[in-house]
Formats: sequence, structure tokens, C-alpha cells
Amino acid sequence: MFEAVLKQEPQPSETVCWIPAMPGVAVCDFDAAFAAMHHPHLEPGHYETLFCQGGALYIHTKSEQGCCIQKGDVLLVSDTSQIETISFSGGRFRGTVVIVNAAKATGSLAQIRSLLGGMELEVRQVGQLMRACGGCACIHGELWSEALFIALAGLQAEERGRYCTLKAVELLYLLCRGGFDLSRTWMEHCNDRCQMDLTRQINDYIQSHLAEDLTINSLSKKFHCSPTALKTSFRRSYGIPIHRCIAVCRLRRGAELLDTTALPIAQIASEVGYNSVSQFSAMFRRRYQISPAQYRSRSEKSETGHFSV
Repeated sequence: MFEAVLKQEPQPSETVCWIPAMPGVAVCDFDAAFAAMHHPHLEPGHYETLFCQGGALYIHTKSEQGCCIQKGDVLLVSDTSQIETISFSGGRFRGTVVIVNAAKATGSLAQIRSLLGGMELEVRQVGQLMRACGGCACIHGELWSEALFIALAGLQAEERGRYCTLKAVELLYLLCRGGFDLSRTWMEHCNDRCQMDLTRQINDYIQSHLAEDLTINSLSKKFHCSPTALKTSFRRSYGIPIHRCIAVCRLRRGAELLDTTALPIAQIASEVGYNSVSQFSAMFRRRYQISPAQYRSRSEKSETGHFSV
């Protein structure tokens, strides 16, 4: 998945550093800008462990679940068949990825087991765990990962690559020993942080683009999520449908402009996304039980000198 993108020629402002590793294992430390990945591909028998050190990526699945990966998270991927899109916040992303080809890494893992006194490292067992959680899992908020990223902060690129390789082996051991509940961690992301983060971003966009034609389809395309996921996340976060949320934001902003400026009502209507004064007035009256002109007149009387006409 990331291997194919990172092997492309980097831009002058990007840093992509491949670090020598063991047979069957590739390691890359990078700081680069990525375009959205649609239906990303990962070869069968390959595992990627991403240590996120900056930026954010959003994974959207075919089942319309999603996950936000941010600084301090560890993402494990063994199967991309259920991933619809991977998008990046601002495009820029920084991290270290450890890529394992299970068939070619058998000898390397045997050497590690021997050095560590026969420590259990069973790739097939981890493969079963990954299949049970849909091929993707995220380690977030664990003491293990928090300590890992504190250590990474003081290292250079090649040192980060070697250290992440070591921690990927340690993670493999912990997974074999039941150290993390991958399905639980993934679902926590799906139902909590990703939803909150995505909804907040969309809400911020709505607030600053009220004059635009804000539709569910246009917003879902812009933020790389399905219309169903968009509607569900807004209802869960704010308790009302997204179209009603947009209408409320527009009318609140319209009332604020009536109260604090001398702009003509027609201009205010346009600035908050209404095509005509009559449409704005009808919606305004429905919410505030008075017309925009009456609202402005009442504000002038109650706050004399608030603005000059």
C-alpha cells in the first residue's frame, strides 16, 4: 500500500529515506505529500506497520466505517480489499513504515527467535487476528505506543527506521501473546475519534462557507466520505440532521449580520447562502417568528448606537 507510493520519485520538498533491514523486510522513513488513495492495493502475504509521526490520514471502508490515524498512532494493515479510500489531511504526512513479506521474512524471523531464546513469533497467528478485524487495526493510547513515540522524537531518520523495525518485532510478539485487542481498538476509532474529528472539520467548513451551495453530496466528495456516513456522523454528534444544521448556521449568521452591520438584507441573504430575499425571509420568519426587517428594527431600538445606518 504505502510501499508502492513511496517508491515513486519524491518531490524536492519531500524526504523519503529507505533504511537497510533484514531479508523480507523493507523500512522507510518519510515526510511527504500524498494524494488520496482510491482502492489501495497490498500484495497477499504482506504486512505494513505504520508509525504515524505527523499529519493525519482517514481510512474509509466499503462498509462505510472510518478511522482517523494521527500522530502517535500505529496502523497495521494486512488486507486492503475492504478499504474504499485513504485520504490525507492537508496532504502532508510523516512517519515510518515497516513492510514485511511473510514468505521472504521466514529466515529473518527464525534468526530473531534464536537470538531471543526461542521467543514465539508466529506470523500466521497474527494473520488470523488481522483477518478477524478486516485487515486493518490501530494501536492508540496505549502506554507501549506512547513510550515508543517519545523515544522516536529524539532520533534521526535511519535511527527511527531501525528503532521502528525493532518495535514492529516487539509488536508481533505482543500480538502473539494477546497483548492488544485489535478489533476493540479499531472499533473505538470507528465510533469515536474519527467520527468526531471528521464532523468537526466539516462543521468548521460549513461555518466559513455559508454562501456556497452546501449539499450532502458536495460535502461528502470534498471530505472523502459517503453521504450515509456524513449524515450519520452529524446526527450522532449534534442530534439533528446535517441539512438542518446548515440551515441553523445560515440563519444564526444572518441574524448576527442584521444585528451588527448595516448591510442590505438582500446582500445578507446572499452571504448566508440564500438565492433570494423572499427565501431568506421565509426561513428567517419560520425560525424567529419575525421578518429580517423587524428583527433589525428591534435590535436598533434595544441597542441604540450599535451601528450606524
